[in-house]
Amino acid sequence: HGPTLNPWDPTRTPGGSSGGAAAAVAAGMLPMAHASDSGGSIRVPAACCGVFGYKPSAGLVATGAAIGPLVGGFNCDHVVTRSVRDSAAMLDATAAPERPFKATSPVPDGYLATLDTAPPRLRIGLVTTSPAGHVVQPEIARALERAAKLLAGLGHEILPFDWPEGVAPGDSADPLWTAEIALMVDQRAAVLGRAPAPGELGPVIEEALRIAGAMTIREAAHRRLRRWEIRRLMDHAMTGCDVILSPVTSEVPLPSGLLSGLAQQDLSAWGARTGAFAPHTEIFNLTGQPAMSLPLDHDDDGLPIGVQLAGRLGADRLMLQLAREVEQALPWAGRWPKGL
Repeated sequence: HGPTLNPWDPTRTPGGSSGGAAAAVAAGMLPMAHASDSGGSIRVPAACCGVFGYKPSAGLVATGAAIGPLVGGFNCDHVVTRSVRDSAAMLDATAAPERPFKATSPVPDGYLATLDTAPPRLRIGLVTTSPAGHVVQPEIARALERAAKLLAGLGHEILPFDWPEGVAPGDSADPLWTAEIALMVDQRAAVLGRAPAPGELGPVIEEALRIAGAMTIREAAHRRLRRWEIRRLMDHAMTGCDVILSPVTSEVPLPSGLLSGLAQQDLSAWGARTGAFAPHTEIFNLTGQPAMSLPLDHDDDGLPIGVQLAGRLGADRLMLQLAREVEQALPWAGRWPKGL
Protein backbone atom coordinates (compact mmCIF):
# COMPACT_ATOMS: atom_id res chain seq x y z
CA HIS A 1 0.00 0.00 0.00
CA GLY A 2 2.98 2.32 -0.32
CA PRO A 3 5.35 3.70 2.33
CA THR A 4 4.18 4.89 5.72
CA LEU A 5 4.67 8.67 5.91
CA ASN A 6 6.06 10.69 8.81
CA PRO A 7 3.37 13.24 9.81
CA TRP A 8 6.06 15.82 10.60
CA ASP A 9 7.47 15.60 7.07
CA PRO A 10 6.06 13.15 4.51
CA THR A 11 9.44 13.01 2.76
CA ARG A 12 11.06 11.48 5.87
CA THR A 13 10.91 8.02 7.40
CA PRO A 14 8.69 7.41 10.44
CA GLY A 15 11.30 4.93 11.65
CA GLY A 16 10.73 1.24 12.20
CA SER A 17 9.79 -1.34 12.50
CA SER A 18 6.71 -0.03 14.34
CA GLY A 19 6.66 3.04 12.11
CA GLY A 20 2.97 2.69 11.33
CA ALA A 21 2.10 2.72 15.03
CA ALA A 22 4.18 5.82 15.74
CA ALA A 23 2.91 7.67 12.66
CA ALA A 24 -0.71 6.94 13.57
CA VAL A 25 -0.27 8.24 17.12
CA ALA A 26 1.71 11.29 15.95
CA ALA A 27 -1.07 12.12 13.46
CA GLY A 28 -3.76 11.86 16.14
CA MET A 29 -5.49 8.87 14.56
CA LEU A 30 -5.57 7.18 17.99
CA PRO A 31 -4.05 7.84 21.42
CA MET A 32 -1.83 4.75 21.53
CA ALA A 33 -0.79 1.90 19.30
CA HIS A 34 0.88 -1.46 19.86
CA ALA A 35 4.58 -1.70 19.06
CA SER A 36 7.24 -4.34 19.59
CA ASP A 37 10.93 -3.84 20.15
CA SER A 38 13.70 -6.36 19.44
CA GLY A 39 16.42 -3.81 18.71
CA GLY A 40 14.77 -0.41 18.96
CA SER A 41 11.44 -0.77 17.14
CA ILE A 42 9.48 1.07 19.83
CA ARG A 43 12.04 3.76 20.56
CA VAL A 44 13.30 4.59 17.04
CA PRO A 45 9.88 5.31 15.48
CA ALA A 46 8.85 7.17 18.63
CA ALA A 47 11.90 9.41 18.20
CA CYS A 48 11.25 9.93 14.48
CA CYS A 49 7.58 10.78 15.01
CA GLY A 50 7.79 12.86 18.19
CA VAL A 51 5.86 10.54 20.52
CA PHE A 52 6.67 8.66 23.73
CA GLY A 53 8.01 5.14 23.33
CA TYR A 54 8.66 2.87 26.31
CA LYS A 55 10.38 -0.54 26.13
CA PRO A 56 9.66 -2.41 29.38
CA SER A 57 12.08 -4.67 31.19
CA ALA A 58 12.49 -8.04 29.54
CA GLY A 59 9.79 -10.46 30.63
CA LEU A 60 7.47 -7.83 32.12
CA VAL A 61 4.84 -8.09 29.39
CA ALA A 62 3.89 -11.59 28.24
CA THR A 63 3.87 -12.14 24.48
CA GLY A 64 1.36 -14.97 24.38
CA ALA A 65 3.37 -16.44 21.51
CA ALA A 66 3.45 -20.19 21.04
CA ILE A 67 7.26 -20.15 21.10
CA GLY A 68 7.41 -17.98 24.22
CA PRO A 69 9.28 -14.65 24.43
CA LEU A 70 10.20 -13.69 20.90
CA VAL A 71 13.77 -13.36 19.60
CA GLY A 72 15.01 -15.31 22.59
CA GLY A 73 13.72 -12.69 25.01
CA PHE A 74 15.18 -9.69 23.15
CA ASN A 75 11.70 -8.61 22.07
CA CYS A 76 9.40 -6.53 24.27
CA ASP A 77 5.79 -5.67 23.49
CA HIS A 78 4.23 -2.41 24.60
CA VAL A 79 2.81 0.76 23.00
CA VAL A 80 3.73 4.17 21.66
CA THR A 81 1.68 7.00 23.16
CA ARG A 82 1.33 10.75 23.34
CA SER A 83 1.65 10.77 27.14
CA VAL A 84 3.49 8.92 29.87
CA ARG A 85 0.15 8.44 31.62
CA ASP A 86 -1.25 6.34 28.77
CA SER A 87 1.89 4.23 28.61
CA ALA A 88 1.73 3.52 32.35
CA ALA A 89 -1.97 2.69 32.16
CA MET A 90 -1.37 0.19 29.36
CA LEU A 91 1.48 -1.39 31.32
CA ASP A 92 -0.94 -1.89 34.23
CA ALA A 93 -3.28 -3.68 31.84
CA THR A 94 -0.68 -5.93 30.20
CA ALA A 95 2.13 -6.67 32.67
CA ALA A 96 1.91 -10.39 33.37
CA PRO A 97 4.15 -13.48 33.41
CA GLU A 98 4.37 -15.67 30.35
CA ARG A 99 2.02 -18.65 30.63
CA PRO A 100 2.26 -21.27 32.03
CA PHE A 101 4.77 -19.66 34.39
CA LYS A 102 3.71 -17.82 37.52
CA ALA A 103 5.07 -14.58 38.92
CA THR A 104 7.85 -15.28 41.41
CA SER A 105 7.29 -12.09 43.41
CA PRO A 106 4.22 -10.18 44.58
CA VAL A 107 2.54 -7.99 41.98
CA PRO A 108 3.73 -4.42 42.66
CA ASP A 109 1.54 -1.36 43.02
CA GLY A 110 0.18 -0.15 39.73
CA TYR A 111 2.39 1.92 37.46
CA LEU A 112 -0.33 4.51 36.92
CA ALA A 113 -1.17 4.82 40.61
CA THR A 114 2.41 5.72 41.51
CA LEU A 115 3.18 7.74 38.40
CA ASP A 116 3.09 11.17 40.04
CA THR A 117 5.42 10.14 42.87
CA ALA A 118 8.57 12.15 42.30
CA PRO A 119 11.63 9.99 41.67
CA PRO A 120 14.56 10.28 44.07
CA ARG A 121 17.66 12.20 43.08
CA LEU A 122 19.26 10.00 40.44
CA ARG A 123 22.77 9.64 39.09
CA ILE A 124 22.38 9.92 35.33
CA GLY A 125 25.26 8.92 33.08
CA LEU A 126 25.47 10.87 29.83
CA VAL A 127 26.95 9.26 26.72
CA THR A 128 26.70 10.60 23.16
CA THR A 129 28.28 7.74 21.23
CA SER A 130 26.95 4.25 20.58
CA PRO A 131 28.50 1.09 22.10
CA ALA A 132 30.24 0.63 18.72
CA GLY A 133 31.54 4.21 18.67
CA HIS A 134 29.10 5.87 16.26
CA VAL A 135 29.13 9.68 16.52
CA VAL A 136 25.87 11.63 16.36
CA GLN A 137 24.89 14.62 14.23
CA PRO A 138 25.36 18.04 15.90
CA GLU A 139 21.56 18.40 16.23
CA ILE A 140 21.38 15.18 18.25
CA ALA A 141 24.33 16.20 20.44
CA ARG A 142 22.68 19.54 21.21
CA ALA A 143 19.43 17.79 22.11
CA LEU A 144 21.29 15.57 24.58
CA GLU A 145 23.00 18.59 26.13
CA ARG A 146 19.64 20.32 26.61
CA ALA A 147 18.13 17.15 28.08
CA ALA A 148 21.02 16.87 30.53
CA LYS A 149 20.50 20.49 31.63
CA LEU A 150 16.79 19.84 32.11
CA LEU A 151 17.46 16.77 34.23
CA ALA A 152 20.07 18.64 36.27
CA GLY A 153 17.53 21.41 36.85
CA LEU A 154 15.15 18.78 38.24
CA GLY A 155 17.76 17.87 40.85
CA HIS A 156 19.47 14.89 39.25
CA GLU A 157 23.24 14.48 39.08
CA ILE A 158 24.65 14.29 35.55
CA LEU A 159 27.81 12.24 35.20
CA PRO A 160 29.84 11.15 32.18
CA PHE A 161 29.26 7.54 31.16
CA ASP A 162 31.56 5.42 29.04
CA TRP A 163 30.48 2.18 27.42
CA PRO A 164 32.57 -0.73 28.69
CA GLU A 165 34.91 -2.08 26.06
CA GLY A 166 33.42 -4.93 24.10
CA VAL A 167 29.67 -4.37 24.65
CA ALA A 168 28.68 -3.56 21.06
CA PRO A 169 25.89 -6.06 20.29
CA GLY A 170 27.31 -6.85 16.86
CA ASP A 171 26.00 -10.15 15.54
CA SER A 172 25.20 -11.69 18.94
CA ALA A 173 21.46 -11.69 18.17
CA ASP A 174 21.78 -13.36 14.75
CA PRO A 175 21.01 -16.91 15.96
CA LEU A 176 17.82 -15.67 17.61
CA TRP A 177 16.08 -13.57 14.98
CA THR A 178 17.21 -15.55 11.97
CA ALA A 179 16.17 -18.89 13.51
CA GLU A 180 12.72 -17.52 14.35
CA ILE A 181 12.26 -16.18 10.83
CA ALA A 182 13.21 -19.60 9.49
CA LEU A 183 10.69 -21.21 11.85
CA MET A 184 7.89 -18.87 10.71
CA VAL A 185 8.69 -19.49 7.05
CA ASP A 186 8.60 -23.25 7.66
CA GLN A 187 5.28 -22.97 9.50
CA ARG A 188 3.73 -20.90 6.71
CA ALA A 189 5.06 -23.29 4.07
CA ALA A 190 3.40 -26.17 5.93
CA VAL A 191 0.06 -24.33 5.89
CA LEU A 192 0.35 -23.52 2.19
CA GLY A 193 1.70 -26.93 1.27
CA ARG A 194 4.57 -25.45 -0.72
CA ALA A 195 7.97 -23.83 -0.30
CA PRO A 196 8.39 -20.08 -0.94
CA ALA A 197 8.61 -19.20 -4.61
CA PRO A 198 11.81 -17.53 -5.87
CA GLY A 199 11.77 -13.83 -4.97
CA GLU A 200 8.61 -14.17 -2.88
CA LEU A 201 10.17 -13.33 0.48
CA GLY A 202 12.39 -10.35 -0.31
CA PRO A 203 16.15 -9.93 0.12
CA VAL A 204 16.27 -9.34 3.90
CA ILE A 205 14.27 -12.48 4.70
CA GLU A 206 16.28 -14.48 2.19
CA GLU A 207 19.46 -13.34 3.93
CA ALA A 208 18.04 -14.32 7.32
CA LEU A 209 17.30 -17.79 6.00
CA ARG A 210 20.83 -18.06 4.62
CA ILE A 211 22.34 -17.07 7.99
CA ALA A 212 20.11 -19.49 9.89
CA GLY A 213 20.93 -22.32 7.51
CA ALA A 214 24.67 -21.76 7.66
CA MET A 215 25.06 -21.31 11.44
CA THR A 216 26.19 -24.32 13.47
CA ILE A 217 24.97 -25.12 16.96
CA ARG A 218 28.51 -24.57 18.22
CA GLU A 219 28.65 -21.07 16.73
CA ALA A 220 25.24 -20.23 18.19
CA ALA A 221 26.49 -21.33 21.62
CA HIS A 222 29.52 -19.04 21.36
CA ARG A 223 27.26 -16.10 20.52
CA ARG A 224 25.00 -16.93 23.45
CA LEU A 225 28.03 -16.85 25.73
CA ARG A 226 28.95 -13.47 24.27
CA ARG A 227 25.50 -12.08 25.11
CA TRP A 228 25.93 -13.05 28.75
CA GLU A 229 29.40 -11.50 28.85
CA ILE A 230 27.94 -8.21 27.60
CA ARG A 231 25.18 -8.34 30.21
CA ARG A 232 27.73 -8.80 33.00
CA LEU A 233 29.86 -5.93 31.68
CA MET A 234 26.86 -3.60 31.53
CA ASP A 235 25.68 -4.60 34.98
CA HIS A 236 29.09 -3.71 36.38
CA ALA A 237 29.20 -0.43 34.43
CA MET A 238 25.89 0.63 35.97
CA THR A 239 27.28 0.50 39.52
CA GLY A 240 28.21 4.18 39.14
CA CYS A 241 24.86 5.42 37.88
CA ASP A 242 21.13 4.72 38.08
CA VAL A 243 20.11 5.78 34.57
CA ILE A 244 21.87 6.22 31.22
CA LEU A 245 21.06 9.21 29.01
CA SER A 246 21.95 8.53 25.38
CA PRO A 247 20.74 9.14 21.82
CA VAL A 248 17.98 7.12 20.21
CA THR A 249 19.23 7.75 16.68
CA SER A 250 22.45 9.24 15.38
CA GLU A 251 20.60 11.42 12.89
CA VAL A 252 17.27 13.11 12.34
CA PRO A 253 14.74 11.00 10.35
CA LEU A 254 16.22 9.82 7.05
CA PRO A 255 14.64 10.42 3.64
CA SER A 256 11.73 8.07 3.02
CA GLY A 257 12.67 5.02 0.96
CA LEU A 258 16.41 5.31 1.47
CA LEU A 259 16.79 2.14 3.53
CA SER A 260 14.24 0.07 1.65
CA GLY A 261 15.95 1.01 -1.59
CA LEU A 262 19.32 -0.11 -0.25
CA ALA A 263 17.82 -3.41 0.87
CA GLN A 264 16.85 -4.14 -2.72
CA GLN A 265 20.29 -3.23 -4.09
CA ASP A 266 23.01 -4.11 -1.57
CA LEU A 267 22.29 -5.89 1.71
CA SER A 268 25.72 -5.07 3.13
CA ALA A 269 25.19 -1.38 2.46
CA TRP A 270 21.67 -1.62 3.88
CA GLY A 271 22.94 -3.22 7.09
CA ALA A 272 25.70 -0.65 7.53
CA ARG A 273 23.38 2.31 6.88
CA THR A 274 20.68 0.98 9.18
CA GLY A 275 23.24 0.37 11.89
CA ALA A 276 24.67 3.86 11.53
CA PHE A 277 21.23 5.46 11.82
CA ALA A 278 20.11 3.69 15.02
CA PRO A 279 23.02 1.99 16.81
CA HIS A 280 22.07 3.13 20.33
CA THR A 281 19.07 0.98 21.21
CA GLU A 282 19.84 -2.73 20.74
CA ILE A 283 22.21 -2.87 23.72
CA PHE A 284 19.22 -2.55 26.06
CA ASN A 285 17.37 -5.39 24.34
CA LEU A 286 20.42 -7.55 24.93
CA THR A 287 20.61 -6.60 28.61
CA GLY A 288 16.84 -6.56 29.13
CA GLN A 289 16.93 -3.09 30.72
CA PRO A 290 13.93 -0.77 30.45
CA ALA A 291 14.55 2.06 27.99
CA MET A 292 12.45 4.86 26.54
CA SER A 293 12.45 7.59 23.93
CA LEU A 294 11.27 11.00 25.12
CA PRO A 295 10.28 13.55 22.42
CA LEU A 296 12.16 16.47 23.93
CA ASP A 297 13.61 18.30 20.94
CA HIS A 298 13.61 19.04 17.22
CA ASP A 299 16.04 20.26 14.58
CA ASP A 300 15.95 23.61 12.76
CA ASP A 301 13.46 22.19 10.24
CA GLY A 302 11.08 21.02 12.96
CA LEU A 303 11.90 17.30 12.68
CA PRO A 304 11.48 15.50 16.03
CA ILE A 305 14.47 14.35 18.06
CA GLY A 306 14.07 11.80 20.82
CA VAL A 307 16.47 11.21 23.69
CA GLN A 308 16.86 7.84 25.37
CA LEU A 309 16.82 7.07 29.08
CA ALA A 310 17.59 3.53 30.24
CA GLY A 311 17.45 2.18 33.78
CA ARG A 312 18.30 -0.93 35.69
CA LEU A 313 16.50 -4.17 34.95
CA GLY A 314 13.15 -4.16 36.76
CA ALA A 315 13.16 -0.42 37.51
CA ASP A 316 10.11 0.23 35.34
CA ARG A 317 8.15 2.17 37.95
CA LEU A 318 11.10 4.47 38.58
CA MET A 319 11.65 5.04 34.87
CA LEU A 320 8.03 5.98 34.27
CA GLN A 321 8.12 8.33 37.25
CA LEU A 322 11.22 9.96 35.79
CA ALA A 323 9.55 10.26 32.39
CA ARG A 324 6.49 11.83 34.01
CA GLU A 325 8.67 14.33 35.88
CA VAL A 326 10.37 15.33 32.62
CA GLU A 327 7.03 15.52 30.81
CA GLN A 328 5.64 17.89 33.42
CA ALA A 329 8.72 20.11 33.13
CA LEU A 330 8.67 20.13 29.32
CA PRO A 331 5.21 19.01 28.09
CA TRP A 332 5.10 17.47 24.63
CA ALA A 333 1.62 15.95 24.25
CA GLY A 334 0.24 19.20 22.84
CA ARG A 335 2.76 19.39 20.01
CA TRP A 336 1.34 18.52 16.62
CA PRO A 337 2.78 18.28 13.13
CA LYS A 338 2.01 21.32 10.97
CA GLY A 339 -1.48 21.14 9.51
CA LEU A 340 -2.93 18.76 12.12
